[in-house]
Amino acid sequence: GDILTFIVNGNELELEIPVGSKVGDVLQIQLAQEQQHAPDEEEEEEISIKLPNNDKILKLLQKSSTNNDIVVEGDDGTNGLIWPSARYLIESGLLSNLPSEESSPVLELGSGLGVIGLAYASSNPKSDLLQRVVLTDIPSSMSLLQKNVTRNQNLFSDNNVKVETKSLEWSSTEEEETFKFPIILGSDLLYNPKVIPDLVNTLKRCWQPDDGCIIMSIRWRKPELERTFFQLTEDEIEWELYNTTTSEDETSFCSLSWKDFGNPTNENSNKYFSQTMISVGNKHLKPLSEITEHEVENSMSVEEYNTWERAFIQIYIGKR
Repeated sequence: GDILTFIVNGNELELEIPVGSKVGDVLQIQLAQEQQHAPDEEEEEEISIKLPNNDKILKLLQKSSTNNDIVVEGDDGTNGLIWPSARYLIESGLLSNLPSEESSPVLELGSGLGVIGLAYASSNPKSDLLQRVVLTDIPSSMSLLQKNVTRNQNLFSDNNVKVETKSLEWSSTEEEETFKFPIILGSDLLYNPKVIPDLVNTLKRCWQPDDGCIIMSIRWRKPELERTFFQLTEDEIEWELYNTTTSEDETSFCSLSWKDFGNPTNENSNKYFSQTMISVGNKHLKPLSEITEHEVENSMSVEEYNTWERAFIQIYIGKR
């Protein structure tokens, strides 16, 4: 029979004209609508994180790696994934040994999926006093963050811990809380140097320093810019590098201070980058300073990539 050809949304379609049709007949064609995903309907995938020193396993939803084309205003997508600096902080065991008073309220900044705050809530022994843990991020993160809190409630509900989620914009000048937090947690918060002043102001607004601490897992990318965070806070906060060396992994700790890491005028920093050797493609070792972005993206195994990432991660404890 005859074929009708037409174009819809740039696609050429063909339709066979029904037998018996006459000139002037109207053909009604129903076209399937292209499926649209709202921000809250993004595809998600589950990832598991085993906590050290116990048998608990966090089961978290993160944004699917196949659905990265959805853009939400004010959201760069970094809050929908678990980054190596968060894993490194969890594996260090520091979250279950924080220098603080029992049941001190805890605030996590830039929570993303909530992995750090949930790991903390699930890693501490049961207390007689209720402990409040507040996970915060930008508004578009709240749905996925709350899902992860609900999914893992069984891991901390018996510890007398209450985990809450709250939208918190660092650029806001409003008082977000009626009281301050002795303990503040953060991981990979310096990735965008432009927001560092807002981050510093948020810390000043939310931190109660008496007998408290700030835990920051830093992933260095642009040290000269990211260093401004420490420069803006050093008058009020004393930053101590946390030693993560273990008997199983003696290469995991970089002892350079925040003033020296990635500083081209510092001899120890230059030694670190020229003498730290990383395997590439299971073929040969290369100095950290000579590894190219192409090799990182195309030649490294998962284990090699994780080793390379950890060479740029440090954990700092801030105290008054």
